[in-house]
Amino acid sequence: MMPRTKILKWTDHLLLAAGASHPTPRGPYSIPYHAWTYLSQANFLFFCVSLGAGAMNTKAAKDELDRNEAFLLLCLLLLWKLAICRGSRMREIVGEARRVEVGIPAGDHEMGRMYDRSASSNHGVFFFLAAIYFTSCSVCIFNGLQHWQLMRKAGAEMEKSLVIVAWFPFDYSGCFDLVYFYQICSIALIPLYCTAFDSLFISLMNSATARLAILGYKMESFKEQSTLEGQSTYHYLRDVVMEHKNVMRYVEDLNESLKWFLFVDFLSRSYHVSLTIMNIVRHRSEGPIFFDFSTIIYLLSQIICFYYHANRLILESTSLSMKIFHSEWLDQSPEVKRSLLIVMARSQKPLVLTIGNFRVMDNNLLVQIVKAGYTFFLYQLLDILH
Repeated sequence: MMPRTKILKWTDHLLLAAGASHPTPRGPYSIPYHAWTYLSQANFLFFCVSLGAGAMNTKAAKDELDRNEAFLLLCLLLLWKLAICRGSRMREIVGEARRVEVGIPAGDHEMGRMYDRSASSNHGVFFFLAAIYFTSCSVCIFNGLQHWQLMRKAGAEMEKSLVIVAWFPFDYSGCFDLVYFYQICSIALIPLYCTAFDSLFISLMNSATARLAILGYKMESFKEQSTLEGQSTYHYLRDVVMEHKNVMRYVEDLNESLKWFLFVDFLSRSYHVSLTIMNIVRHRSEGPIFFDFSTIIYLLSQIICFYYHANRLILESTSLSMKIFHSEWLDQSPEVKRSLLIVMARSQKPLVLTIGNFRVMDNNLLVQIVKAGYTFFLYQLLDILH
């Protein structure tokens, strides 16, 4: 029976809009969906190429090149996320999350209620990310439209410039407004991709966390649960141990899919945080200062959501041993006690996501990212003073 709340419920809608749905639609919607997928992704790829070529424009002002660099890094990371989402390994991970979800009892059962709470919490994260991403993007678009109005009013007296320094394979002076609004529309798609991919990764973390919470409940009340299901205690625990092994493999597969992306993301976020802090302190940007504030809120919100949920996975995986200790293990047979000891021993080693092969992704690393950004800011400031 399907639980009342699906952990990927809202993420699925945005993945469909972003052209990275699992699985892809079939029937009469298949052709328009695939056409939209290839068109939107080809457009996004061209947008990245135009930003990359625009970054080589040495005539542009430094703050314009900084903005170009920030958008280029963001878009390249989004392309990487898209490649991960469309990969076969990620499809298998998402498929497993869906299969496990189908086997969880409905919400009137304790395990169903636990899963529903995790799913509802995950939906809250989804809407929080969507609000932050779309608000930050709206500020950027509003700033761009204001700049366009100023250029229209000034006429020939003001030099025309695009929202972001970019290259186009033609002379766009005759159709400047069209190219300008093309950039505005491309920027408007960025929060769609950001919310879809980030909420997918966080949802997959939360799926593992929910499974571990249910495993903890099964371990803590294994005597009552085995009686309810009409199984011997040994066979019931054997099934629970097998599920624990499946969760461990699931987290390992998820980590293998994401670890090098998370490593590059760690470096780029540290750089972006420091650059934005420096712009706020010096207010070097031409736009209003709340544009820089919206950028720093966007960056910190994304970092906090990722690292907080990765830390929850660690805490939930290590809490299994304490839940087993609180169970009624004293009166069990030596065979059952041995099985419980094996699970307790394994749960001492947490299930983690890593930054490359270098560092565990947790709340301590979140603090280090902020410190790294501040250090980079100090180096930049010393450079300017000297």
